[in-house]
Amino acid sequence: MKQKKYPQPKKGAWFIPVRRSYLPVYWKGWASYVPFVGVLVGATVWEVYSKNSFGTALMQLFPFYIAVGVVMQWFASSKS
Repeated sequence: MKQKKYPQPKKGAWFIPVRRSYLPVYWKGWASYVPFVGVLVGATVWEVYSKNSFGTALMQLFPFYIAVGVVMQWFASSKS
């Protein structure tokens, strides 16, 4: 069975491209990725607890998820 080979990170790269996303490979990448996940989780918890309906909260969070994801994707692509 063939093993998949992932591309090696360039010198000084914070992220490595994997499929259509990026994974952190350097501590600076992790230092930017962890707060990104924290913002998503924090916004979800805050929105769900401040609304009566889980569905309403998710509908209001969807544009936020898209915007934050686009920013993180742009940042990771520029640092890889």
